[in-house]
Amino acid sequence: DPTPFTTTKVEVGAEHFWNSSENRSGAYLSLGNQVRFNPSNRFDAVLEYHGAPRGDGLAYKFEYTYEGQSFSIRPGVKREFRYDSFAALAGSRAPSGQLIGLARSTQFYSEVAFDVDALHVTVTPFVGWVKAEQLSANNQVGVDTKLSLPLWQQDNWEISGEYLFYLTHYGENQ
Repeated sequence: DPTPFTTTKVEVGAEHFWNSSENRSGAYLSLGNQVRFNPSNRFDAVLEYHGAPRGDGLAYKFEYTYEGQSFSIRPGVKREFRYDSFAALAGSRAPSGQLIGLARSTQFYSEVAFDVDALHVTVTPFVGWVKAEQLSANNQVGVDTKLSLPLWQQDNWEISGEYLFYLTHYGENQ
């Protein structure tokens, strides 16, 4: 915490991805910073570099947060790896030697959270695209929803029932 209004985080490490026929290793670096304007408003930024993928290893997240008494909104943009397959995550070489995979998702989103009695509702509509080597950008739109109901609470423990709903649509099936 360089100042009472900022928190900075640095992570350095190594990572290893593998499947039955391939593996990739590399360094990992993450830089994060949070700026708190007041108790209700803040800005978060995370920039990551992953050395294990065969190509593009950049991920990021920039997000503004407003937190009220029983309502919050969190608009942002993020670029993250796709974990659909080893080739999507780390890239793979086709028999021709051509690089394929390395799928990265870029999304603009706005998470809205609020309470309805004891039920906590989080709804996150998003729009963006997925880009992979040798493929054109594929548009994506969707919504991510979470309903959480506390069932039992005692001291610092809580057990909740949750319902998760995720719906997405792509421009084309790649």
